Amino acid sequence: MKKTFKIIGYIFLTGVLLLLLLVGSLVGSSAYARHKFIKETVAILSPVKSLAEIEKLDPVYRPDLIYARQFAGGAWAAARSLDEQDTEFGFEAALVYTSGGEFWIAKNRHFCGYEGLSISLNEVKADTLEGFIAGLSAEHGFSRY
Repeated sequence: MKKTFKIIGYIFLTGVLLLLLLVGSLVGSSAYARHKFIKETVAILSPVKSLAEIEKLDPVYRPDLIYARQFAGGAWAAARSLDEQDTEFGFEAALVYTSGGEFWIAKNRHFCGYEGLSISLNEVKADTLEGFIAGLSAEHGFSRY
């Protein structure tokens, strides 16, 4: 009887350890996907000095899927998002890069692809970059990166 309980205990402990390994690998994979997306977006958008340069980006970066918006006085913002349809790990986020060289991020905000991102960001009523950033923060939870 003692031996049976011992075997059941080992099986249970093995199951718990395997479950912990699985959860750890998924969390690690999600963290890696998040890090990769942010690093790639910063590398793509940091050198951009105008909205016209976005169209000239290497096609591999899908410049057609980078949201762009112009404001009074020549200020602008460009945004790129990743949602759960693009990764098996379900990480969702968006990064906005401004003509002032600042990045703003919304983590775990589901925009449902480029179309959803465009619609959501176009709904932010603003004539200035500052107003746009304030709207992003209030309406979509963006914070400075």
